[in-house]
Amino acid sequence: MTLWLLSPRDPLIFRDGKPFTAAPGSRAKTLAFPYPSTLVGAVRTQAGTDAVTGHFDKNRVQEVLQIGMRGPLLVGLSEQGQIADWFFPAPADALLFKASDKCQAMRYPLAPIQMPAAAQTDLKDWNLVGLSKIVKEKPYNKPPRFWYQEQFEDWLVAPKEDVIELDKLGIHGPSQESRTHVSIAANTQTALSGALFQTSGLEFMHMKHKEGEPFSLGKISKLGIVFETEAGLKSGLSFLGGERRVAHWEKINSSMPACPSQVKQKILTQGYCRLFLLTPAFFATGFEPEWIKAHYDVKIKAAIVNRYQTISGWDYAYQNGSQHGRPKPTRRLVPAGSVYFLKLADDVEKRKSFLNDIWMNNISDDEQSRRDGLGLAALGTWDDQLHDMEMQS
Repeated sequence: MTLWLLSPRDPLIFRDGKPFTAAPGSRAKTLAFPYPSTLVGAVRTQAGTDAVTGHFDKNRVQEVLQIGMRGPLLVGLSEQGQIADWFFPAPADALLFKASDKCQAMRYPLAPIQMPAAAQTDLKDWNLVGLSKIVKEKPYNKPPRFWYQEQFEDWLVAPKEDVIELDKLGIHGPSQESRTHVSIAANTQTALSGALFQTSGLEFMHMKHKEGEPFSLGKISKLGIVFETEAGLKSGLSFLGGERRVAHWEKINSSMPACPSQVKQKILTQGYCRLFLLTPAFFATGFEPEWIKAHYDVKIKAAIVNRYQTISGWDYAYQNGSQHGRPKPTRRLVPAGSVYFLKLADDVEKRKSFLNDIWMNNISDDEQSRRDGLGLAALGTWDDQLHDMEMQS
């Protein structure tokens, strides 16, 4: 696969699916980050566009549907437009609490816990997950949504309780930019009464600004999107997302980050691991990944899954007589950042196969969802220990 870098030139709009009508005061809102299905749709559209006519070749629909993708992931860009930083979704097994210094946060790992005496649950073979100690401070209300690569990999190797500088931990991601629009009457060139609406887009910029420090344009850095695909794409300007906003597509000589050697060694030796979702995933039964259970002989011991995300779309390939196209079925996705605690097979060779096949690959249950980029995964260590939960009478 080839790694591609998208550098947005405009604020990009990735609609959240809520109705947007001509009613006065309507607002078209954007998602905080694009779904993989949005990006792979743009990839397939570009791959299937005729170079002469500039139109999509409908006879190539089934062909382009076989194109796969890994990503998207967020990156920070240098002044020369090259990748300077990799960012990963904040893992759900890290909980941040307020510290005395506003620029810091107390970070605690969540882990499977031993059931208290006489307690009952309907989780059957699964374990509860929580804090092992009582924390009296309040949770941090706006933790970074994306972590720097160094911080993320350290967490994969050895999650631990500590105090962290927030600006060194990560960023909130692309900022939202709102635009207010009005319809103009052709005969008078004045605004039409009631024809006022608003759109919001993602500005792929990051402000390196601490609270209390003076504002400076020099502290603004650019963000981009990376993904891997085998599709034959062209570098240059193209459209992405709603309202035909422009982004620059560029093939780069790089690859996805490799699995840390310490993670590999511990997983192969111990036979246990944590699995992190870097993009939303689709599992047929809800939140349980059946495909990896069946193919790699793994058992799920516990999980931390945030609230589901909903996607749909429009099926342009559908044809039934005079009807061309139809809405795609609505699906619920397990969000990025979710964590699964796994017991691997006893056979070391099967563990090696699991490591090689899962790291930075898609693990959704059905093959088409995996081609669509849903369920990109990373792996971290876990010792299979159930922690005692501190109780307060």
